[in-house]
Amino acid sequence: MGSWETSPIGVDDLGRRLRDLKSILDGGSFLPLPDEERHALRRRAEDLEDKLRHLEERTLLIGLVGGTGVGKSTLMNALSEESIASVSHRRPHTDRVLIYRHVQCPLPRSLGHAQGFFTEVTHQADAVRHVIMADLPDFDSLVREHRDRVIAFMEHLDLVLWVSTPEKYADGRFYEMLREAPKARDNFIFVLNKADIFFSDSGASGALDELNAVVRSFGRLVREAGIRDPALYVISAREALQGLEPSSWNQFPFLRRWVFRERDAKEIRAIKGANLDVEFHALAGRLHEGMLQLERAAHFLDELAASAEDEHRVADRKALVRAVLDRMPAQGGVVHSLENPQDLSGAAAVLSWLERLGTSSPEPSQAGSAFAAEVSAALEKRFRQHLEGIREHGAALAFQAGLTDPLRSELLERIHRSLENLSVAESAADAVTAVLEQARRVGETSWRWRQRLWSFVVTASLLLALGGQDGWRAVLDRPGPATLVGLCAAMVEKLFSGQGLAALATWAFLQLVLGARFYRDYKKSLQRRGEAIIDSLQSALEAVVRRAVEEHLEVVRRCREEMEGRKNLMEQIVRAAPSADRPVS
Repeated sequence: MGSWETSPIGVDDLGRRLRDLKSILDGGSFLPLPDEERHALRRRAEDLEDKLRHLEERTLLIGLVGGTGVGKSTLMNALSEESIASVSHRRPHTDRVLIYRHVQCPLPRSLGHAQGFFTEVTHQADAVRHVIMADLPDFDSLVREHRDRVIAFMEHLDLVLWVSTPEKYADGRFYEMLREAPKARDNFIFVLNKADIFFSDSGASGALDELNAVVRSFGRLVREAGIRDPALYVISAREALQGLEPSSWNQFPFLRRWVFRERDAKEIRAIKGANLDVEFHALAGRLHEGMLQLERAAHFLDELAASAEDEHRVADRKALVRAVLDRMPAQGGVVHSLENPQDLSGAAAVLSWLERLGTSSPEPSQAGSAFAAEVSAALEKRFRQHLEGIREHGAALAFQAGLTDPLRSELLERIHRSLENLSVAESAADAVTAVLEQARRVGETSWRWRQRLWSFVVTASLLLALGGQDGWRAVLDRPGPATLVGLCAAMVEKLFSGQGLAALATWAFLQLVLGARFYRDYKKSLQRRGEAIIDSLQSALEAVVRRAVEEHLEVVRRCREEMEGRKNLMEQIVRAAPSADRPVS
């Protein structure tokens, strides 16, 4: 992520960006800011909108910032040409701002949000009728918490006078506060007050050189603090307040003329607009870190998606399915579910019925349903363990990516919720049932015809034996109804003889032997088909797991798209904001 160059924003564009900024802050997802900070930024955006609506106000609010004993009160009195600030105006608290305004000059509406943080002092000095002056607390007497409040109050100022003296201009706290001030640098004026101390001794020589040296040093420190071309005035407010003819070095008249010169509405609008511009940049610049977080989050989601599709993860899913099928009595269930009574006939069908009756085995369709339920339950359990590994891997990737809360928690929560909603049980049961039904439809129809053929051969042999050689020869020599009736009568007569009963027993024995042989071969055939079906189940269940993972990846992709859209909107808002590590100039 690069930095943005500062560029002015038009009033209309600023309003639009503020609306977009509030839209982002109101969004409930993928905002890398804590709720407390998000609400604070939302309030600041509303304050800026309020200032934008009242941009046409003609009153200027000028703030005086300085340390202890730099003569801010004297300077205000000199500017007003009256003693509007006196020792009786004591601050009730060290962090309280003193507001000096003419009785006929209304307070700016923006100060309504700062009620309770300032004390108001009214006066009747007509020289400053249209100017409100704010005496900010001495920064070198403030604790950090109060100092932050004073800096926040500076957002309400239009112009800022930074007041120092030859004794205090090198105070590092002065420049630290200068760097933190949320105002346009073009609206800063630097005042070196009490410059008359160099000339207090009438016999002093080289006083002007000493003053010039201090001015050069003061200007250098201000430039090092980020002000490229500072406007710096050397004055003695005390000399001006006493009504004395200003010394040649005293620039107070020029300072007063600059502060109180008559400004038209366009110029006042420009001053206020420049301040709003800087305030917006300071506000929107807070999104910079958020954009970096979103970039890291996008990279994290890309890595998460890639890891789910790499060879290692695919191999894990295949091994998961294989472990489920290998650790179950899968083949027995498959074989039993493939049995079809219509595949067998005769003695083989009777043996099959007797076996089911003796073992109390369920019907093949019921066996298939039980097997599908058993496989789906085992696969669901294994898949949950696999998802737990994905969840832990995602948490580790988020930590490595440098994601911070609340974005990390929100992102992981959405991903974990996606994983919790995944289930393969129902799809796996459907897949197993479909494979078994497909296998049963193929069937073993050839078994029925082979059994019938051998049964016909054995039965034909019995009939030949019962009819005898003479009887069959007579039918062949003299075919006709009488001959056939005679043959049938001879066969019935012989059937109930000892020889016929022996032939019938032989027929029954042969039928039983053939039925047992066919039933054994049928079982072996089912075993072979079961082995092939297990391979088909492996592919079908792998597809089920793959589809479930695809559902998870779709959630990851939607998160990625949503995050990219939010980051693009942030970029549009802050594209003119300065980078966080470079001072506004």
